[in-house]
Amino acid sequence: MTTQTSHPLVRLYRRDFENKDDLEEFMSAVNWIQDRISAVSMKYQAFRIEEAPLSMYEVWHYPDEQTMAWVQQAMEGAVAIPRKFKLKTMSETLRLEHEFDCDEG
Repeated sequence: MTTQTSHPLVRLYRRDFENKDDLEEFMSAVNWIQDRISAVSMKYQAFRIEEAPLSMYEVWHYPDEQTMAWVQQAMEGAVAIPRKFKLKTMSETLRLEHEFDCDEG
């Protein structure tokens, strides 16, 4: 079992699109995001919601507040991407308090 002792940050975005084409185009921008922020260590994940086919979650994992601020500043030019689409976005910043992994046996 591994226990997490640091307190990394996660920025969680839920994006609800009006149509499938916008969702697909938004998802195709992931490579552009990766190229733009390759100077730092962080993790990005995009999830589709099976029960809501026009919705998705983006999960941005940061080791610290400085990295989160750097990425947000680097993405300032990317603000045009979400504004291009008709969508509803909700976001929250989460701080990890507890985590563990269980291995069989």
